[in-house]
Amino acid sequence: MNVLLVFAHPDGRSLNAALRDVTVETLKAEGHAVRVSDLYAQGWKSEVDRADFPSLPLDARLKVPSASHDGYAAGALTADVLAEQEKLLWADAVILQFPLWWFHMPAILKGWVDRVFAYGLAYGVGEHSDRRWGDRYGEGTFRGKRAMLVVTAGGWAEHYSARGVNVPIEDLLFPTHHGMLFYAGFEVLPPFVAYQADRLTEEGFEKVAGQLRTRMRSLFATPPIAYRRQNGGDYAIPKLRAAAGAGAAGRPGLCAARRARSRAGPPRRTGPRPARRLRPGRRLRLRASGPARRSGRARRLRTAPRPRAPGRPRCARPAAGRRPAGSPASRCGGRRWRRRS
Repeated sequence: MNVLLVFAHPDGRSLNAALRDVTVETLKAEGHAVRVSDLYAQGWKSEVDRADFPSLPLDARLKVPSASHDGYAAGALTADVLAEQEKLLWADAVILQFPLWWFHMPAILKGWVDRVFAYGLAYGVGEHSDRRWGDRYGEGTFRGKRAMLVVTAGGWAEHYSARGVNVPIEDLLFPTHHGMLFYAGFEVLPPFVAYQADRLTEEGFEKVAGQLRTRMRSLFATPPIAYRRQNGGDYAIPKLRAAAGAGAAGRPGLCAARRARSRAGPPRRTGPRPARRLRPGRRLRLRASGPARRSGRARRLRTAPRPRAPGRPRCARPAAGRRPAGSPASRCGGRRWRRRS
């Protein structure tokens, strides 16, 4: 298989560079052909500007989507962009490796996507009608190819967990996974993330490198993330909202884009809830209606009196006002009562 590794880190002696070498070595040992695009070493131009479209007339406005479409269709884009597009078409799997800077990829890698994912190659492909909305989100030019992220982060794994302060790493990478790669047709694999990158010891590096080798050996066997396909019946066209029978009801935002996994377990309870059983002497607070509800009052029911232990005095609430002088008193249950004679 052919694998393209797009690498974005400025230091050749960094942890990222060491992990890149582990990736390349492992993939080649597995018999795969590997090509590396080292963006900093190549001096990659990250910004999109007029120089990217040599065939655009000088007096014409720069409308990037249309200029990208015309340039790609005519093969008139710049040589560096054409070279990267050829690598994409050659590859069976694409790996994007980068450090997580401000919760996103470095600008140079974002610029690689902006310039290389041209109109007609990565988007704007296929039929647009009342039955289909183009070939995207699981379809398109890169359908059948795999994509994966290799990321380093300075924070702890707990910081990027379900209840972590940085939010789950899957949510942070969603724009890249779903909005860049899956949109263009790739089958997106779960990411490989190395945490506490600035505090990694030699022993820690060996552990991380071993985990990365395992992921690379299973690159073409790992199940992809189960995103919903746009034209697979999960979305109603042309509004592109999750269809009623797609199982996404009540799952807003990022969760609605993924297919729910079936979980084995006891069936959910249906029908009325069983009556609540109270211990003797407990009070049940009922929801009031009408004037009682508006005033904040609620009716209370009391179950049968709790059995009294032998020899224990019977207690009752004192009457309103102060306790009559000379009446015996005791503490019962943390409150002050008067004892019945």
